[in-house]
Amino acid sequence: MNRCAALNGLGRYGESADALREARQAFDVLEARENLALLWIYEGNLEHGLGHWSRAQDLWERGLSELRDHGQPHDLARALVGVGKSCLERGEIESGLARLEEAATIARRLGNIPMLTEIQDYEVRAKASGGRPPQLSSPRSSS
Repeated sequence: MNRCAALNGLGRYGESADALREARQAFDVLEARENLALLWIYEGNLEHGLGHWSRAQDLWERGLSELRDHGQPHDLARALVGVGKSCLERGEIESGLARLEEAATIARRLGNIPMLTEIQDYEVRAKASGGRPPQLSSPRSSS
């Protein structure tokens, strides 16, 4: 799955899709629900990168639902941050902020200060954008 995420981040979507198929086959054999949920999140990221927004949303919802039911809180929070960020960048501010708020609640409970800082930065940028899609490629540095 890390290979898939790295390839996706590099924009090498064809290779990412191949890596995703290989990972899915392995996890189908293992029937690890949490890992399958993470695969759906990664597949949603892939579809988003390819410009298939509706398909990405469906996959993200499926993955988030499974993570809520069977996943580790940190994995759910990280997935929510990613999906929330994608929603904000797409201009779906309300949906993006809702995802980030859910992630922040989990991050507070876990005491994950770096994640909370990242979320707060995205929230500030989104609210300052006046309803337009904010630029969120990376959190602002605090230097």
